[in-house]
Amino acid sequence: MRWTVVLALCTAIPLTTSTVSGVAVAQDHDQIVQSVLAEARVAQARGDFSQAADAYRKAVALEPSVPELWANLGLMEHEAGKISEAMTSFQHAARLKPSLFVPQLFLGLEYLQSNQAGAALPYLESAVRLNPNDLQAVRSLGKAHALLGHSERATELYLKEVQLAPDRGDAWLDLGTIYLQQVENDARLMTSSYRDSAYVNLRAAEVLAEEGQLIDAVNAYKTAIASPQTGPCKFAEYGITLLRQQKIAAAREMFDQEVQSKSHCGLAGIGVAIAEAASGNQEAALSRLTSVATADPAFVRASLPLFRGTVESEQVRSLIDLARSQQSASSSFNIGSLIEEALLSDDAPAPPTDFENGRVSEVETPSPADARRLYDSGHYTACSQSLKPVLQTIPSSQQQLLAACSFY
Repeated sequence: MRWTVVLALCTAIPLTTSTVSGVAVAQDHDQIVQSVLAEARVAQARGDFSQAADAYRKAVALEPSVPELWANLGLMEHEAGKISEAMTSFQHAARLKPSLFVPQLFLGLEYLQSNQAGAALPYLESAVRLNPNDLQAVRSLGKAHALLGHSERATELYLKEVQLAPDRGDAWLDLGTIYLQQVENDARLMTSSYRDSAYVNLRAAEVLAEEGQLIDAVNAYKTAIASPQTGPCKFAEYGITLLRQQKIAAAREMFDQEVQSKSHCGLAGIGVAIAEAASGNQEAALSRLTSVATADPAFVRASLPLFRGTVESEQVRSLIDLARSQQSASSSFNIGSLIEEALLSDDAPAPPTDFENGRVSEVETPSPADARRLYDSGHYTACSQSLKPVLQTIPSSQQQLLAACSFY
């Protein structure tokens, strides 16, 4: 990576001159320093960084207390590939003037380049504090935190990076990469510290079921439901796998058990409807499915594809035909189309319509106080929307509620 060189302006460098032998001596000293700085500028302009560094060495010998001169010397040494010398110069500049941006930034960059993220961190923190909108400083500090495993802080910085440079692909790549790192960290934590939890067994079972390893999935589900720990929709998820095995009665028992657990899992209602369809009871299936969709059509659109492959195609078509024959002109959704799209279509489910998104509750704008009632009544989308405006301040109990109503 080639870093952007930010140069201190030589013309703005304050000079300190001695007047031991009078004004003439001071003027001679001034002229010598200005001559040396002019030499440095000329060499720098033609890309001769070694000669520019030599000139700045003369300058710091004449004016050793001027931090900007040490910073410029460090920049020229850096450009000339003399990294050790550059770091010494930057450190001297930083000691003389800790509020100088360039030394803090480049010391951090040098340490980061040498894979010493811990050593780079305090310098880059200072650089961002001094210039919070400098893209290079923000991005480099994010990288240092990422290398140290501080994924949350790295994410904050990469979000700032995309705000500063929304048109740069590398900024979005940084953000996407740290999101993946967070997922990997969470997965590693789940499979180590929490490998015996009901939730981890549920997720393992879900993956196994999606891969078609139904016997292994059933074993994982049995472990999960035997646990005293609660888990989102654990009986209903097991029921879906049993439906795939054509064990309709056993699946129905799981859906009923989910209902009895008072978890308010919407998958249970859909599961009962699909079990009815698999048993040939299309009227009962349509009635139950319509009831769930009336409360939250977006939830049905998102969740019904989980049941793909659990019912024979002919039974699905029969259910679709019945739904279309009973479709009300005043209905806000087309249940027949929802079923066809989720269980028969080869295309990915379309996103909810604007109308479906808007009609998530009988209230215009649900408030956080409505969240529990909305969740208990099957209005999962409205529940989620009611809590989004207060994400930064809601207590842990409502965070758990948000997770539950956003789970599917």
